[in-house]
Amino acid sequence: MKKTLLFLSFIMLVINILFSQERGIARGAAQGELYLTGAWYGIYNPIMPWYCDTLQTAVYRITENGKKLTIQYDADYFANPELVMQPQHIFADATSGIVYNKSNYYKNSYPHTAFWVSFDYGKNWILREENIGSHNYYSANFEGILYRGGGGI
Repeated sequence: MKKTLLFLSFIMLVINILFSQERGIARGAAQGELYLTGAWYGIYNPIMPWYCDTLQTAVYRITENGKKLTIQYDADYFANPELVMQPQHIFADATSGIVYNKSNYYKNSYPHTAFWVSFDYGKNWILREENIGSHNYYSANFEGILYRGGGGI
């Protein structure tokens, strides 16, 4: 039993290390700063309550060690992902105010990855690149250094 528990703990540790930046939370450059992504609010369909008519997603910025929470950006979940940044996987640069977002979606039955950057703490977003396939992006502990991997269909 102890060997099985130790093996499962090791596997979970490896998975957490490998996919640590594929999440909806990131540490900012300043002390006590966090960025979160997730749903802001939704309105369910009265006929089919398991579907949403309206769903807004948002980028949240937490400062002062959790004392202050602000919605930096919000988007309609059902909007076209080619035109509107959809908050999914967020990560921050070591430079203050620079935040990145990677979003995955399907276009013409193929997976696509969009990479967005914000230079004003997540308020406005600029599309940097769109790729066919599933790409991964990783930020480093140094200013302006990013890594891109993966790809293919």
